[in-house]
Amino acid sequence: MKEKILSIFFNLKWYYIIIPIIITVLLIILLINPSDTKHIEESLTNQPIMKNEESSSKFKIDIKGEVVNPGVYEVDSDMIVLDAINLAGGLTKDGDTSNINLSEKLTESMIIIVDSKANNESKNLISKSNKVSLNKGTKEELMSLTGIGESKALAIIEYRQKNRFTKVEDIMLVSGIGESTFAKIKDSITI
Repeated sequence: MKEKILSIFFNLKWYYIIIPIIITVLLIILLINPSDTKHIEESLTNQPIMKNEESSSKFKIDIKGEVVNPGVYEVDSDMIVLDAINLAGGLTKDGDTSNINLSEKLTESMIIIVDSKANNESKNLISKSNKVSLNKGTKEELMSLTGIGESKALAIIEYRQKNRFTKVEDIMLVSGIGESTFAKIKDSITI
């Protein structure tokens, strides 16, 4: 008798029995406690959408000189120097941005110094004496210095975006520029 029952069971297609049992069990689970499934659906739909960190990251910059409200400001990573000047209340009546790249993208811990018109005029007179300004010189002007190639010129520009040069000797703080290079260019540079 036992063998006859087993042979009947194995002759039937077993999946005709198993699949309806599985479907029935799942339906019972869903019908017994529908609030749990609603809670699961809500938790999945209410997940915060992750924003692109680069587009929304914030950092601080320092703006000094001829702006209405100099100080430290928190800015977004997609802002430029002009935005920072506007955050600081704009220029004073003596403020001069002729030597500042207003479209330069802000970087973390950047220092922006807005000079006065009088100070910029005196710097322009110095630059007419064929000295290259460490704080204002273009890549090409810096590359005109003895021993300064493209990579060192870019290193100087990167350094001054975070730390303004206050004396010509500060150029030795730039990676790759030592005393021997400084000795070659010290008479050709100014801050």
